[in-house]
Amino acid sequence: MPSTLDSIANIYLTGLTAWRENRGGGAVGMRSVINVIQNGAAKHNCSLYDECTKHARYSSISMPGPESYLWPKTGDPQMAVALDMAQQATENSLPDITGAATLYYAPGGIGATTKKFTKPDGTEVPFPDGWNQDKVEFTTEIANQLFFRER
Repeated sequence: MPSTLDSIANIYLTGLTAWRENRGGGAVGMRSVINVIQNGAAKHNCSLYDECTKHARYSSISMPGPESYLWPKTGDPQMAVALDMAQQATENSLPDITGAATLYYAPGGIGATTKKFTKPDGTEVPFPDGWNQDKVEFTTEIANQLFFRER
C-alpha cells in the first residue's frame, strides 16, 4: 500500500501535469491529460508520479519550456479541478474519455515538422517528427489535442 506521502505526490504531480498541459481546455482538457497519464502508468506498470516524470513524456514537467516554469496561484480554481480529478485517478474512479490513448499532442503547439497527419474530417495537421505513424492509432480529439493509442 502506498504511503500517504506517495499518495500526495501522485495526486499533486498528476494535477500539476494536467494543469500545465491543458488548463486552456478546461476540465475536459485536463481530464484527457490525466486519462493519458493513467493509461501510460498502467501500460508501463508504474505510478502516476513515475509516469509524469519520465523524460520528455510530458514536456511541461520534464523539459525546459514556458509551461515548465508556471505554477498555479493558491486557490486557482482550475488547479482545484485538476487535483480533484487526479484524486479520482489514484482511486481508479476517473473514467477514460480518450479511447485508451497513451499519447497526445497539440497540433497548434508542435512547431516545425516534416510529417503531416490527416484527421478523420480530412483536415491535415502537423505530426510529431519523433513518432512513427504506423505504430499509433488515432482515438479522438479533445480540447485542441489529438489522442493516439500505441499499437
